[in-house]
Amino acid sequence: MVKTEQRVLTKTREVLGLLTHRPLESKIVKELFHSMTVSVFRFSAAQVRWNKAELDQLRSLWVQAYKRAENLPKGTASDIFIFPEKRGGEKLSKPTNIICTD
Repeated sequence: MVKTEQRVLTKTREVLGLLTHRPLESKIVKELFHSMTVSVFRFSAAQVRWNKAELDQLRSLWVQAYKRAENLPKGTASDIFIFPEKRGGEKLSKPTNIICTD
C-alpha cells in the first residue's frame, strides 16, 4: 500500500502545481482540485491504513489548494476552509472527513 500512498501524495502535489498557473474562478479551481485529487484519495481511503502524519500532510496540501483557489497567501489562517458551516467555515473536504464518513 506504500505505492498507493505515494501516488495520492504525488498526484496531490502535481495538481497543486497546476493550480498555481491557472487563472480561473475559485469555484472552478476547487471543483478541478476535487475531481483530480480528492477522488483519488477517496478511492484509496478504504484500502490504505493512513497514519496521522500522512493525513496531516494531505490536509495541509489540500488547504494550500483551497488558498490558491482564492488567491490567498500561504500564511492565511486555514480555519475558514475546514470549519463547519455553522462555525463560519466553508466545510471543504478534509482527508479525515472522507475516512470517517465513507
